Amino acid sequence: MGNSLLTGKKNSKKFRCPIDMTEKNNSDTILFTQVKNLATVLDVGCGAGNLGIALNKMKSCKVYGIDNSIRQIAAARSSGAYEEVFNINLDENYGKMLDDYNDFFDCIILGNTLQHLKNPQLLLGKLKKLLKDDGFMLISVPNFAHASTKAELLNNDFNYGYENVFLNMQPSKIFTGKNLPSFLSDINLRIENLKFTYKNLAGIKNTRSYSKLPCRIINYIFSNPHSFVKEYIIKTQKSDLTTNEIFDINKEIFDNSPDEIKKSFLYKETFRDAKRKIDLIKRHNFLIFLNSCIMKKKRIS
Repeated sequence: MGNSLLTGKKNSKKFRCPIDMTEKNNSDTILFTQVKNLATVLDVGCGAGNLGIALNKMKSCKVYGIDNSIRQIAAARSSGAYEEVFNINLDENYGKMLDDYNDFFDCIILGNTLQHLKNPQLLLGKLKKLLKDDGFMLISVPNFAHASTKAELLNNDFNYGYENVFLNMQPSKIFTGKNLPSFLSDINLRIENLKFTYKNLAGIKNTRSYSKLPCRIINYIFSNPHSFVKEYIIKTQKSDLTTNEIFDINKEIFDNSPDEIKKSFLYKETFRDAKRKIDLIKRHNFLIFLNSCIMKKKRIS
């Protein structure tokens, strides 16, 4: 297993979980809950190792990591939670990447990583070989079709920087509830379950983008439950079915997802917040219209 460049050593520091497990609207929390105790895990894009630390200390998992930042690798290594940390550029090193680890992992996690890659399908095809027959991948990706993104685009505007919670670091790949079923089925990954995190209608900004839109457009945006989804968290497995059969399964799961989204307390909270904001926008637009009528009448008189 000579591909490893950095090997973590266990330390005796008092453990403090870097993830708030009480925060249910968090992709790391959801990823954590889906990993079994004592699993052998590959954390792709591990960063400083927050998820790996939680899995190692709270579920006794044997965790391996991949990242391309020397600083992040050093932090993950110093945590003592990782068996090994690999320094791999996922956009370049597709050759014999981790061949020594074929059929080795119970779970491979890609938390908010795929959107930054030039060819994420190629990477997933390589990673599949590393899974045991009953292993699975956990993937979280941001939803480009959030309400705030739709509103910005309809106003010929778009916030495309690091501060954008949906599209930080200028992603190479954009994901929505429409393209994910085919994206996964094309590489024979079948969806086992689908979970969500939610973000209110403003995203990271205020509601100015909505105030410029007709109310019927706003209502149309909010009528789709996926407009409130911040991230998709997907559990997938390798499958021997045909691509078309897998696509039908994946699509059905997404087609049925609006009902699942609506059941969530977090969705209900964000939707109530949206309705309050809609009422404010309607009043704001009405006052502008009323004021313009008054001013027009004054000019005429």
